[in-house]
Amino acid sequence: MEVPSRDVTVHEQGPSPPVGVHALLHGVLPLLASALRRQRERGRSAGSDLLSGLLIEDGEAESLLATLDRDLGRSEPSKNSESISAPRELVGFVGQVTTRFAVDRVGEIALALALGVEVDGRFARLVGYLNDHPSHVRPTLGLVWEVAEVPVGPSRISLLQAPIVRDAVLEVSGDGPISTREVRIVADLVPRFVGVPGAESSLRVTKPSDGQAPVEIQEEAQVGAQAWLQAAKRGAGLPLVIEGPPGSGRTSLARLLFGVLGFGTVSGTRDPRVLRREARLHGAGIVAIPQGDLAAWWAELADVRWPIAVVVSPEEGAALRAVMSDEPVTVRLDVPDVGARARLWRASAVGQLLGPNDAALMAARFPFTPSKINRAAERAAQEPWAEGLLSQICREVAAASFDGLARRLPKVYRREDLVLPMELEQEFALALSWVHHRQQVLGDWKLGRRLADRWGLTLLLAGPPGTGKTMAAQVLAQELETDIYRVDLSQVVSKYIGETEKHLGALLTAAQQSGAVLLFDEADALFGRRSEVRDARDRYANIEVGFLLQRIEEHEGIVLLSTNRMGDMDEAFQRRFQFVLSFPLPDRELRTHIWERLLPWEACTDGVDVAVLADRFRLSGGQIRNAVVAAAFLAASEDVKIGQGHLLAALRREVLKTGRVLRAEEREDPAGAVDPRGRRRVEG
Repeated sequence: MEVPSRDVTVHEQGPSPPVGVHALLHGVLPLLASALRRQRERGRSAGSDLLSGLLIEDGEAESLLATLDRDLGRSEPSKNSESISAPRELVGFVGQVTTRFAVDRVGEIALALALGVEVDGRFARLVGYLNDHPSHVRPTLGLVWEVAEVPVGPSRISLLQAPIVRDAVLEVSGDGPISTREVRIVADLVPRFVGVPGAESSLRVTKPSDGQAPVEIQEEAQVGAQAWLQAAKRGAGLPLVIEGPPGSGRTSLARLLFGVLGFGTVSGTRDPRVLRREARLHGAGIVAIPQGDLAAWWAELADVRWPIAVVVSPEEGAALRAVMSDEPVTVRLDVPDVGARARLWRASAVGQLLGPNDAALMAARFPFTPSKINRAAERAAQEPWAEGLLSQICREVAAASFDGLARRLPKVYRREDLVLPMELEQEFALALSWVHHRQQVLGDWKLGRRLADRWGLTLLLAGPPGTGKTMAAQVLAQELETDIYRVDLSQVVSKYIGETEKHLGALLTAAQQSGAVLLFDEADALFGRRSEVRDARDRYANIEVGFLLQRIEEHEGIVLLSTNRMGDMDEAFQRRFQFVLSFPLPDRELRTHIWERLLPWEACTDGVDVAVLADRFRLSGGQIRNAVVAAAFLAASEDVKIGQGHLLAALRREVLKTGRVLRAEEREDPAGAVDPRGRRRVEG
């Protein structure tokens, strides 16, 4: 739905308004006629011919009243029966507003005038006449007082303090004297007043009878929640503050508690006045998220007399409580552990479709927050159930959390594809064991109590280019049956102060909540040494490194950093790595193994001798891979199988790409080598 702008275009005669609006506008006509007569009695004169078109003439004002009265179903606008002064019942959205906001006679007149100029141009022209200015087509507070015959005194200010203004149905705007300030309908309400289909509130509104997502509440949080419920049942209107990371079930808990009291909830905006309005209209409690100046924000909500819950991060909770005059009840939620996540999966929309061990497996593989579990389960419930469906949807839900800051890498390699020295192979196996047995060692054996925030796993992959660092990261993710994301430094690093830290914090949070492995390639660009502070740029660069040190230590997921410049890494990071895997250039034996694994032997001639290739060319695994690919294309272009000559040509090409001169042994063809055309090679 397209929401109209503040200045809604009026039409001389549009479609008939709903019954409630019809009655409201109908009732204000006699009062407008009375105001017009009083202006006549004060001696108001008609405009001269020179001002024709710039003023509304006296006769036109009476004509406007007559046509409005006729179209709204009356013949004598001078009668006061069924006017706003007379008792009557309004229906529809108008009736809901006047009832829920306890609108008095003055407020109803203001509402009728403000709505009338929005839906009928004749009202706008008539209001312009009564304002004595044809371009001032919105009612002013002064006009409202005149039409309602409000005497001078405190009662004239009462409209400014009424719920209909305080809670964003009407707004009073302008900088001049109070009597000249305009009264408007808040723009997003006009379609709802006139009955535009689909013009309901864009906020999230729930009823107590709506289905409730499963909530997993820790024991300490249950005590706080029960205390707030008991206080609310006694009539103590204490606010509820729910602390926790995003997605930990804060809003779901508020809905659960409000439902026990028979209230629905309103959420989905940070504007406190709009929250108050929709809560009144729906008879619901408020679930609010703070914004801006906390003191000013809370002042707009402090006097609410129906249930209100404020959801905040752990960092915001203390600041919010400091500006509250009454001490709130605080409930703290944590991200659920494996057991709690398994229970959430079993209680979810697909709980009945899961096998005996599926819930536990999903909980261990994807450390999702409750909201992500519900989102994934609801999506899976709408699809034909198949093996692997839920895992695929969970990966898609996890990918959305990275918001373009990282890219998922394909997992095309297996453990057997990774060729490493024996010592490095043992370290790699220990890293896998660290992850597989983390719960047993740190949880069941309670060693985690002595390590504080060191539940995560951080590995540094160091070595020259092409030695298998990225491949090892992909194999690690494959072995752990999780996804791996490579950080896009172009999206993370920002020239604006504080933005880089913000992006890095979002990355680590997304990785931890999705269970994915996070890979910082060329990590020395971010995790470099801190330098002596000579100017502001040095100071902020050091702040970035310090922030990374703190977040890496607190992170409970798996983070991999790869670099080919180990000496440029900050020493403080090296202490925080559980594993430092140094990838050397492969020796002759390892190069032979790499050749044997990479070559497509079904497409090779019998003359290919990998021992000779490994002995003569001391290259990295990445360079050997490039040589195999190049040799394959050379052979394909000649429509023959891959021969020793193709491989030698491709290897020399790789050496020359590095800028190095070929050694004598690399220039010579071994005895028996045959060129791609089947002729024996002759040197010289």
